[in-house]
Amino acid sequence: MGKYVDPFTDVGFKIVFGKENSSNEILREFLNDLFEGEEDFERIRTLRYLNNERSRERLDDRSVIYDILCETESGHRFIVEMQRQAKPNFFGRAVYYVSRAVYEQGLRRGGSQNDDWDYNVIPVVGVFFCDFYVKGFPHRLLQHIRLCDTQTGKPVSDLMRYAFIQLPAFKKGQDECHTEFDKWIYTLRPHPTKNVNAGAAYFRGNSAS
Repeated sequence: MGKYVDPFTDVGFKIVFGKENSSNEILREFLNDLFEGEEDFERIRTLRYLNNERSRERLDDRSVIYDILCETESGHRFIVEMQRQAKPNFFGRAVYYVSRAVYEQGLRRGGSQNDDWDYNVIPVVGVFFCDFYVKGFPHRLLQHIRLCDTQTGKPVSDLMRYAFIQLPAFKKGQDECHTEFDKWIYTLRPHPTKNVNAGAAYFRGNSAS
């Protein structure tokens, strides 16, 4: 029998977006709607999930465990993270996560310390659900960030890009949701109801096995 799943808990978020095979289509459609109209973005046809725990290069390095790590058929990697509470230096954390995913691709060609690094890395996109306003950001729902020329404002590379979804900025009611992205956020956002704890949005799905 199906159970209700709260996508704004760690377990619920991974059930909705992070389960291999059962979540592929959901995540693919969400990412396509999120980046609809963004310059140079190719619609995703297929994606596969990668191991979300990145090994440490040295014993004293901090390990990184992503909520969701996936790769598309066009060679883009996506990190998808959910954060319910504001954290100090959250933007710095997001930059670190995306940078780490780029860094991990620079493997030495021959596998030894004397070999050159291979800098032909594939683009990494960080998607961050935030149930708060990120410090220093305008109070709007969606903040896209890329590497751009400071004079023209035009993107110079897609190697690193970010999308921050600030859920408190979403004020629309159900009848006001006209785009697919609006409908996603209306469904996903934490909001009070009469029958569940305040701050929970619910999907009907199967419980985690």
